[in-house]
Amino acid sequence: GPYDSDIHPETGVEHANAIANAIAKVANARPAFVYSDPFLRCTHTANIIARTLNCTHRIEEGVTEWLVPSLLVNQDGVRTDPRSVAELKQLFSSIDDSYTSV
Repeated sequence: GPYDSDIHPETGVEHANAIANAIAKVANARPAFVYSDPFLRCTHTANIIARTLNCTHRIEEGVTEWLVPSLLVNQDGVRTDPRSVAELKQLFSSIDDSYTSV
């Protein structure tokens, strides 16, 4: 979706759970870390996956879709920035706030 929107509370959560469950079913495929960009929908999805797989969630700004202008404005067209790691940690406890983005 446009701007820093969250995942859909039903279908978005359902999709994130399906991804996590599919990874969990693969033998020897348990990751130690799940990385996401700092945008809310990616962070929320990664949080669900990390919690399900019991692994650490890290915010990596290097995977952000900076070239998609609609992600950098709010619903009113005003330029915004993604939330900080500290702000995201308040929303999602699985985030490793000791990690420094490359």
